[in-house]
Amino acid sequence: MEHTATGAPRPPAGPVHGPPHRAPWNPDRRMRKGERGGQGPGETGPSLREADQGLREPCAHPSTRVADPDLRTDRPPTPGPCTACVAGTAAEANARYRRLIAAGTAELSVVFDVPTRTGHDSDAPAASGEVGRAGVAIDSIDDMRVLFAGIPLDEVVTSMRCGALAAPLLLLYQLVAEEQGVAPGRLSGTFQDGGAGEYVPQGARVFPPGPSARLAADLAGYCRAEIPRWVTDARRAGPGARVDPTASGGERREEPVAADPAAAARQGERIAKLRAWREQREVDAALTVLRTSAAGDDNVLPPMREALRARATVGEVCGALREVWGIRRPADARSASSAG
Repeated sequence: MEHTATGAPRPPAGPVHGPPHRAPWNPDRRMRKGERGGQGPGETGPSLREADQGLREPCAHPSTRVADPDLRTDRPPTPGPCTACVAGTAAEANARYRRLIAAGTAELSVVFDVPTRTGHDSDAPAASGEVGRAGVAIDSIDDMRVLFAGIPLDEVVTSMRCGALAAPLLLLYQLVAEEQGVAPGRLSGTFQDGGAGEYVPQGARVFPPGPSARLAADLAGYCRAEIPRWVTDARRAGPGARVDPTASGGERREEPVAADPAAAARQGERIAKLRAWREQREVDAALTVLRTSAAGDDNVLPPMREALRARATVGEVCGALREVWGIRRPADARSASSAG
């Protein structure tokens, strides 16, 4: 080996083996363009130093890629840390996502808690003891802003586990992306549990089979027209999407963390502030249009999007649909099982 005049080994002239150098990702680079910061009422996003340090656990969910020559994520999944179930608040999950992206990950997995997946707000009696236990609590667009604050949504592929609530949660994701200046056609991702109507956590009651099937069809039609890179059913992914075949049907069940009354209280405070600060007449008008659409044959996602934009909560949107469609009862599950 050659040596310098000081006697130190001279660095090799050729390429050094190992992972390629990747410039550090700056999560605030888009903020200079004037987009909103992503914090909801009464809460600021955590710094990266506050992020969860346990980043090397294996990914428990399917990995999805969308093949597109213009999209940076059209490449093999990045080896190393990947997001699994992050329980708790949107701010805690955002801190972990930002750390993972800074480490080179471009594929995010988000699991929503049981109240969110069943269409109940965190301050509802049905959500007691379940807020944030087995995923992230998302009650409104303010929570979704916090969840993806500082994350360029056109540069990641997002996998969501949201069950029957796939439609409103994807619409919240789209609204936050539009606030970033990202067109819906640039969004890529999939649903981990097969899309609306195909997964009901812990036997909870959401919508009856007929309306649930309609919601799934409306979601698929909306995605074809508005978000064509989103795979509405990972098990039936067609050209343009690749899903890890080893994950289908064998997804690991997460062990829920213990209930955190303080986290539930914080979510309740956020909802109270949201309702105090929003324009209630706009919310009421948007929910009325949603009920009319649900009673007819039109696609319910456009009026649902406007209700969520007006800062209606996920629970209020689902409550409006339940007024028209009813709720899923144990007898519905038994009849659907016997019919199959």
